[in-house]
Amino acid sequence: MKFEAPEKQQAVFVSLDERYLTGIPSVDEQHKNLVALCNTLYNVVMKERNSSTGHYTEHVKEALNECTSYAQTHFSHEEKLMKACKYSGFTDHKFQHDQFVKRVIEESRCFENMNLEKALSFLSFLKEWILSHIAHEDRLFVPSLKQYLVAMQKNKPADAFNIKS
Repeated sequence: MKFEAPEKQQAVFVSLDERYLTGIPSVDEQHKNLVALCNTLYNVVMKERNSSTGHYTEHVKEALNECTSYAQTHFSHEEKLMKACKYSGFTDHKFQHDQFVKRVIEESRCFENMNLEKALSFLSFLKEWILSHIAHEDRLFVPSLKQYLVAMQKNKPADAFNIKS
């Protein structure tokens, strides 16, 4: 079951602009989805923080689980792309993904017992890690991927692979 945000109008906690685009539409779209899920998690925490209905844990846990699951799906996609183009930094990049997932899973186990300050600190960690990872680490494998695709399909346009030059 996909978790839906409790309200249509959400506060923006994390946002992407042009400097975060990789030029790989599938990756960029996944980054946008990951950011949207982080914003949903933030909004759920803020909405439910003073809830006396007992739904705080349930709603936050659902949003956090969806965010974590999607991050793992996204990382798998990136790692397949990196393997395909034989990206030399694959091992280090995958290690960063693995460490991020490990920390998020550890934090999510005790999230329901976190006070608002700790929850917001964790959300800040998510925001900073995602933005810095996209801005720096993800950009490092893009040239290798584009070069690989050009070499593999000289007769097909780059957009056939969902890639912008």
